[in-house]
Amino acid sequence: KTLYFRRNNNLCSFAVSCFFKSFKALKLYYSLARSGFVYHSDTLCRSFLNLLDRFCFTFCLADLRFLFGFGKKLGSDFPAELGGNIPTSSYYDRIYGKGSWKFQTVISLSIGQGEIGVTPLQIANLSATVANRGYYYIPHIIKESEDISIDPKYKERNYTMVDTTEFRKVINGMWKAVNAGPGSGGTASVAAVPGLDICGKTGTAQNPRGADNSVFICFAPRENPKIAVAAYLENAGFGATWAAPVASLMIEKYLTGEIADSRKALEQRVMEGDLMSRVKKD
Repeated sequence: KTLYFRRNNNLCSFAVSCFFKSFKALKLYYSLARSGFVYHSDTLCRSFLNLLDRFCFTFCLADLRFLFGFGKKLGSDFPAELGGNIPTSSYYDRIYGKGSWKFQTVISLSIGQGEIGVTPLQIANLSATVANRGYYYIPHIIKESEDISIDPKYKERNYTMVDTTEFRKVINGMWKAVNAGPGSGGTASVAAVPGLDICGKTGTAQNPRGADNSVFICFAPRENPKIAVAAYLENAGFGATWAAPVASLMIEKYLTGEIADSRKALEQRVMEGDLMSRVKKD
């Protein structure tokens, strides 16, 4: 196998071999549809993990931080915007000492755990970036009109440097997660709305202070998207249980102006839901 990465805008590569042949990697779009399980099982070899330790880790996460808008403030006009945290090798050197941390320290970052910290605004922006096939506009509250002008920075495209064609695979998986139908393994079938082609990804964030937090990002329609949403509900459990219904109802209302009769029961469940009983008491 060949591992490719960018360093100083130059494409570099390493040849690596895998010692574990018992697992077969899933195609990316099937993995996304099934919540990401075992996609990289075929690449969990010693060579890859050793490369991950500090060399690839340093450059790949730096790219993620600056190109996808993580680990820094996006520059929006939202009051008290936070920047989150994408740890770098220097971050771990300060905590564990230089040369004293290895892949076991950082491997959980690959599924969004560990020391990664992102805001709801950042994950909504990620959804918009995928919808746009590789670029985003800095989020802002006020939309320009004849009487109101906005800062020119809100009109500039911020590119990720990931080729546009690569986003098709991600979008295909997000579409399957919502629209593949019963029995497909898709985790977000509850968010499907006929005719809207919603693309989404469920998430479940572990929470030591109560039930897990329910997460869902999505955009619609698949082609020529008009809206991107991130729903984050604390103490709500799996992403498909609460966040996906909430986000899909928001998209449906935005794009159609109403909630279809077939989804009125779902709307009622969301409107009448009470999750306070799931908060851990001190």
